[in-house]
Amino acid sequence: MRTRYPAQTHSLAQLYLQQYPSGSQVSPGLWVGSLPAEQCPLEELQKRSITHVLRCGLLYVPAKHEDTLAYLKLDVVDLPSSDILSLCRDNDTNTFIENARKAGGVLVHCQAGVSRSATVATAYLMCSQHIGSEKALRLIQASRPCVGPNIGFRAQLKALEEECNCDIAKYTGAPGADEHFTPAERAARGREWLNKRSGVDVPKPLPTGVWKPKRISPVLPPAEVLAPDANEGAGRGQ
Repeated sequence: MRTRYPAQTHSLAQLYLQQYPSGSQVSPGLWVGSLPAEQCPLEELQKRSITHVLRCGLLYVPAKHEDTLAYLKLDVVDLPSSDILSLCRDNDTNTFIENARKAGGVLVHCQAGVSRSATVATAYLMCSQHIGSEKALRLIQASRPCVGPNIGFRAQLKALEEECNCDIAKYTGAPGADEHFTPAERAARGREWLNKRSGVDVPKPLPTGVWKPKRISPVLPPAEVLAPDANEGAGRGQ
């Protein structure tokens, strides 16, 4: 596996920022985006009925609309060894996102809107809809194709499947795995495979029962959130 150096990562982040500068609505009332999406004028966020912002990362740019919108911040580095889901547990990001969707909408963003924010949004969709990590990621990528959590975050999402009681026919994240393995066995095999491929120790999930995601009922978003924004649709086509 080719090593990605910091300069390459920075270049990719800049490319994604140019291609997908604004947030993308990946589910009714749930937006995933980059730092510029949060720094845009307040009127643009209000047009999308966004009332909450979840910032993911060591972002040194101050929150622009903290006096008007509700904020939650996760200090997490985009590295395979970062235990991002433990931070989600400690800060109860699922409840924050759920309450935000009931109030109007939430923007989950990191620096480029590719890895950290996508991981947090994927974990929420997995727990609220009881679906596997790959299906949740595909739902997000349908609206934001640049999304791609790093290899360690993907392993943590795989391990989360058992906790969320996900309905998964088979695990396809690692070669040789098939439907005959239990969710716990699939997660363990996935971590082992990812550790060998990446050369880093992927964090193991916390013991069962440490974080029991709350069962969340489907949210009926406001009518203005369901109506597609003409400018947003045009931006995706560029």
